[in-house]
Amino acid sequence: MVEGRISPRSEEARLHYFKLIKSNVPEHIISLLPDKFRKCQWQCISIVEGLDDLMIEISLDTINENGVLVNLLSSLTGNERRWVVIFELGYDRTNEVLEGSLILAYQKIVDSLVAKRNGFVIWSEKKD
Repeated sequence: MVEGRISPRSEEARLHYFKLIKSNVPEHIISLLPDKFRKCQWQCISIVEGLDDLMIEISLDTINENGVLVNLLSSLTGNERRWVVIFELGYDRTNEVLEGSLILAYQKIVDSLVAKRNGFVIWSEKKD
């Protein structure tokens, strides 16, 4: 394992207080993506533990100081040309689908945990 990436031989990894697992991309998410993203072979990495610890950081107002979530998102997307961040508080509760950056994804995750409780999909494609 390298900085939270899940190695091809492993099905899970840990980074800080987050536990990550490989999983299948939910079919309802694929249908929300732009056409050029639908045929890609995606590797889905789900956060299955750590959101409670993230909430504690948010409530203590220390999240901006250590950047654990931003570092996790950066580590997972790395130098990928295309990536998608999915945040669902309840299965199949996606309120918004938009193009954006990792910073936008980070801000929307924090906002969803603290105030709006919205699910979303943010996608990005680096231009050549």
